[in-house]
Amino acid sequence: MRRCYLLPAPSQHPLGATRAFPDSGASRWGVVAASGAPSAEAYAHTVRMQSQAVFGKSDVMRGLRRMRATARRTGIDAAFIHSLDWRRQSNPQLYELALTFLPVRERYIVSERDSRVDRIGRMQCAAGLLRMPIDAMGATMAITGESARFLWLRRQQAPPARRSTNSRDMPWVLAVWPGNLGGFGGSATHIRGILGGLRNCGFRIALVTRFAPPESLRSLADECKVLPALPSSRRINADAEHISCNVALRDAGLELARRLDPAFVYQRHSPFLTAGAEIASDCQVPFVLEWNSSEIWVRDNWQSQFAIERLLDPLLAAMERFVLSRATVIAAVSREAARMAIGVGARADRTLVLPNAVDVHEVDVCLDGAKPNVDGSYPKLGWAGSFGVWHGAEVAIKALAQLPEEVRLVLIGDGEMQQTCRNLAYDVGVMDRIEWTGPISREATLRKLAECDVLVSPHTPLPNTPFFGSPTKIFEYMALGRPIVASRLAQIGEILDDEVTARLVTPGDVDELGRAILDVLRSPDKGRGLGQAARREVAANHDWSDRGRTLLEGLEKASSLHRQQPMV
Repeated sequence: MRRCYLLPAPSQHPLGATRAFPDSGASRWGVVAASGAPSAEAYAHTVRMQSQAVFGKSDVMRGLRRMRATARRTGIDAAFIHSLDWRRQSNPQLYELALTFLPVRERYIVSERDSRVDRIGRMQCAAGLLRMPIDAMGATMAITGESARFLWLRRQQAPPARRSTNSRDMPWVLAVWPGNLGGFGGSATHIRGILGGLRNCGFRIALVTRFAPPESLRSLADECKVLPALPSSRRINADAEHISCNVALRDAGLELARRLDPAFVYQRHSPFLTAGAEIASDCQVPFVLEWNSSEIWVRDNWQSQFAIERLLDPLLAAMERFVLSRATVIAAVSREAARMAIGVGARADRTLVLPNAVDVHEVDVCLDGAKPNVDGSYPKLGWAGSFGVWHGAEVAIKALAQLPEEVRLVLIGDGEMQQTCRNLAYDVGVMDRIEWTGPISREATLRKLAECDVLVSPHTPLPNTPFFGSPTKIFEYMALGRPIVASRLAQIGEILDDEVTARLVTPGDVDELGRAILDVLRSPDKGRGLGQAARREVAANHDWSDRGRTLLEGLEKASSLHRQQPMV
């Protein structure tokens, strides 16, 4: 019998709760998009509200004075914060501050998951400002306490793995996954895939996570613990949130592990996350670390360089080295990712290259009869990603400008560069030819992509670093059986075969990308052949069950796990 339950949440309530939108006399609205502009705009459209100005995190960070000037110029008389889940929203104080200083007469907080709209009065705004120093003090105390505990922890010798006392036919694997709101993105696809592969290899699945998992993952887990929302003081910035999350995941995971006696612990590497290593050490079982990249490298190259945000870099680096040193196996998603792990301190004989994969049958179930371009009135290009600096959305937009006007582009996802891409679409004159879906479920993503004529993956090289990614969407594109045009870049160029399973182009070359797309659109029979060959290839060689078996073989080499607990 599978169980999934929410842990008791601490007593919390949004500010105010007096009046909702239907009673408001406001006519010109501003939106503070805490969960991203596409989600906020989709909500405004759903409630038939015309937003005059949308402010994202970058707008808030650039300054309140600029926001106030924009508000006056657009004439907004009311504003609201839009959040997918306000109780779990990162940096809530930042968005409350922005809402407080907007020159409007009505203010609201929307928590879409709770279907809740709360009006915020002037006194409540003032109280929120007064609470910020208290929240900052609480976050500082939490960081200080966990830092001191970690300094003690890393001096302790890790106990050797023992023989599991679990006598059941199907052993357990305990997975620690921080998750994300809504369960979107490659991390959710990866954890769902690898745990599904392990389940097919005879394991029961226990999962501890911060956010309610998507249904496809929830239904897979035999046991699942979802953490309660952290207090707002622990979400005042990303570092405080990650550190507090580590404490909560460790405590919940230990309770689960002591009851289930797992054969091993599996954790995705994340900032300040040592919970999996600590649980495995406490239970004296092997520890598998899923490695996508170094968090120190990510911070150095992709994140803000504000001095105050770099104060905890030494702690972040120490925790990263700690989990690498405690891992029985480091499952790196690519050869370059493995080299990065070894460069940080991982042992080469414990590092395994385990690329992403796909479950073709699961993709077919998600589609449930979806057909290519059901409209048929114009060709559609499909792209999915998190608008990262190397996902190439801007290359796809520039290529669209060179294609015939009837060609459309569907961009699925959200991320830090989405606004930059929107501005680019306006500049090159293709905004009205692009559908921006925002973050949607994996099932909805697959159905959207299945309706497209060509799927594009124009990834671009990383500056001064070899491309270390293993894009989950490449494997899903292949499973969909649609023609693919992708960059000839690292693992992408290794998985796809030019003119056999895809058309490969020079990374970042807009002209070459446009020509390849046009060639596929003008040769539909050839495109179908590429898509069918890609599907056969991914079904034969890139299945999650194969990845699960490879992981278990690597674990067997690194420990006596499978001699102690035979795989069913």
